Amino acid sequence: MFKQLLLSLALLPITLFAQNLPACDSLLIECCDFSLTENSMIITAENQSSVLFDYPGFVILDANEDTIAKETVNYFGIGWGPQQHTLSIYNAPDLPFTGTLKLYTWFYESLSCTFDIIIPDTSLNNTSSHNKNDINIYPNPCNDQLWISWDDKTNAPIQISIIDMNGHLVKEIKNNLSRAQVLNIDLTELEAGLYFLNIQTEEKVKKEKLLKH
Repeated sequence: MFKQLLLSLALLPITLFAQNLPACDSLLIECCDFSLTENSMIITAENQSSVLFDYPGFVILDANEDTIAKETVNYFGIGWGPQQHTLSIYNAPDLPFTGTLKLYTWFYESLSCTFDIIIPDTSLNNTSSHNKNDINIYPNPCNDQLWISWDDKTNAPIQISIIDMNGHLVKEIKNNLSRAQVLNIDLTELEAGLYFLNIQTEEKVKKEKLLKH
């Protein structure tokens, strides 16, 4: 059953590398923004190559090659600027979801790019989320340094986990943060891309998308 959340993994860039045309590696893909009310999914694409990808159409397939969502062709090509592509959801996926994003050209006559895609389950389940004023994360997007300030009134143990798009834990920090404290996190060793930042205390969980340039 489709999780009841607006999974706003967009609109932050995710670079997905295709296994076919070299130009596919120059596509910056931002996925995905679900709209339960409109039964649609939005992917944002930005083309950093000279290949136009004429009359493009995106399709998301599950592991059985069943269509999850499909776009009605609406563009002459994919340009340099961010371009939103709306896909109609045919079969709402359970989360986490692992599947394939395919880019066709010329009104679905030619398959140009194939990407592996993972959409993790970022629902908060039974835990309560922090008020946005409790924890401040900045800058986001960031480069090599990330700062987290804690506005709670008491000292509390805090665990910070950074997860990549494949679901792998790439960094973990355990600390005690007081109201006046600011924590600096060095992200030098992380590659550029989209990550999930999980901040957890004994009572609360905060989940954020984190983009590293």
